Amino acid sequence: MGVAIAPSSGGLTVEGPPGSSGGREVALDAGDSGTAARFLAALCAAVPGRYLLTGSVRLRQRPMEELLGALRSAGAQISCTGSTNPVAVVTWLKTRTRVRGVSACT
Repeated sequence: MGVAIAPSSGGLTVEGPPGSSGGREVALDAGDSGTAARFLAALCAAVPGRYLLTGSVRLRQRPMEELLGALRSAGAQISCTGSTNPVAVVTWLKTRTRVRGVSACT
């Protein structure tokens, strides 16, 4: 996403800012992780740039339609084949958006 990541004595050092990829498309591979794919889709929509979000064969079969619809309604320009990965996010949210949370806890 345009940041530099390097090993350091305390773990990893991340230098940015995000979105400084020089206009080139950045590929992000979430592997088998649906959680990572959904987090990255939202993050990509919020950070200026061009991103291709992909993952394993199994991940590309999993639906993301609800999240992608919400991001589109907030102003993100997203393209994909069907409602699954790979997802190309080509721009970012243009306005501040409030999303109402729903608790999964009872």
